[in-house]
Amino acid sequence: MRRLLAALALASLVLLLGVACEEEQESTPTAGGTPSAAQRLRPGAAGIPSNPRQVRGLEGILTLDDGLAIFRERPASEDRTGVTPTTIKLGRYTGLTSPLISAYEAVWTPTLQAIIRRINEAGGIHGRRIELVQRDDQYNPAVTVQVVRELVERDQVFALFWGVGNAQHQAVKDYLLARNIPDLFVYDGSTSGLEPTTQLKNTFPGIVADMLEGIVMATAIMKEHPRGRVAVIYSNDPLGQEFIQSFRSTIRSQGGTIAGEITYDVTATDMSPFVQQALNLNPNAIAFYGTFPQSLSMMRAVKERNPTMPIYQRGALPSPGDIGRLMDGVAFSSQAKTAYTHPNDTAFQNVVQKMKALAQEEGIPYNDALSLLVLRSVEMLVRALEMAGPDLTRQGVIEAIENGFDGSWTCSICVGPVVLGPQDHWAFEHSAFVRWRNDTGLADFILPYTSFETSEGKGIRGNVEGFECRPGTCPWKE
Repeated sequence: MRRLLAALALASLVLLLGVACEEEQESTPTAGGTPSAAQRLRPGAAGIPSNPRQVRGLEGILTLDDGLAIFRERPASEDRTGVTPTTIKLGRYTGLTSPLISAYEAVWTPTLQAIIRRINEAGGIHGRRIELVQRDDQYNPAVTVQVVRELVERDQVFALFWGVGNAQHQAVKDYLLARNIPDLFVYDGSTSGLEPTTQLKNTFPGIVADMLEGIVMATAIMKEHPRGRVAVIYSNDPLGQEFIQSFRSTIRSQGGTIAGEITYDVTATDMSPFVQQALNLNPNAIAFYGTFPQSLSMMRAVKERNPTMPIYQRGALPSPGDIGRLMDGVAFSSQAKTAYTHPNDTAFQNVVQKMKALAQEEGIPYNDALSLLVLRSVEMLVRALEMAGPDLTRQGVIEAIENGFDGSWTCSICVGPVVLGPQDHWAFEHSAFVRWRNDTGLADFILPYTSFETSEGKGIRGNVEGFECRPGTCPWKE
């Protein structure tokens, strides 16, 4: 009997060791490639007990939980700059005083500060408060270089978070890569170094790619004006240059004609001359790609000269009052839920009401689209830092993001799950095209929300002229 029991114990030990080895093999990502579903390091892999904590005013929406940690400890050699036992220092650059985006920041900055303050009140991330150092770069790439160097070298930030602007980011991306600074959820929709081989291993965009915007806008125009003539006006900078590449190829592939491509300098504020050039081409529709004040100027100029001309734009978002009236009948893209696209989504309307209440309590502006975009960015940040674990390092947060955003989680305003990996750093790849109706305060859908998920081969690579698949760039085909 003793021999039998000993044999059974040995067999059990062998079985347990085999299972443990198998589990360890399944949780190890394949070097240099996108981990399979079985190979990903899942949220919670560190085994830290779950301890959900609600953020005041956002209960049930923004929940802090150290139990999401993927790593308990990281190698001693990794970089912990900007991390103390009680704080995580993050840096942000944006054009606070630029007339081109100050209308956005009037909502974004105070909302961001309010939510971060409430996260800290709830205990922060793994016991650390978030300290945000924000700098005004005037939406000027030359100034961006200066303020980013200050954030990295003088302020010693752990990571950059939610910088704003294509040209601005392009001016500093190589510097950040060379220093291995995590560049989290930046508002740069450019494909440069980001898709899908992810040469910028430290960078994660927080916005839909401008090329996807071009595809969706062109498709919406061709749906409503088959084989039509389109005049397109766009900014002559990385923002517009990425957009026009896919817009042009999509219009032509769907049987349309571009009557003319009209560019303007990013510093221009009066769009009247460019609108007149477009109207002189006798198009069926006008397409526009720029920033908020330029888009407003364009719409005014079109409606003054030709009130029935269909307008498709990116830049302005509807809001009550004069802007809503000006945008009546104007079509634009939508990449996330808003009060005017999801009026019957009860769970989402709860998010809207809580964000409105937060703004009222804090005495800050609220916008049905812009305020919610802040929440989206913060949710991404919080989940990334939680998954990186209590031993926070720059290398660890990047690895946590590439593994932990596995499609099992959807943010509060997202229309689809977030899927990221070593060869896919695009966080948001769903888009629709809608038309604003000011009398109802709602948007009519021209195109439904569509997934352009890179990891499934639906993104830019392999689907846009000039971005054909090459060896190593389309892992979903290999």
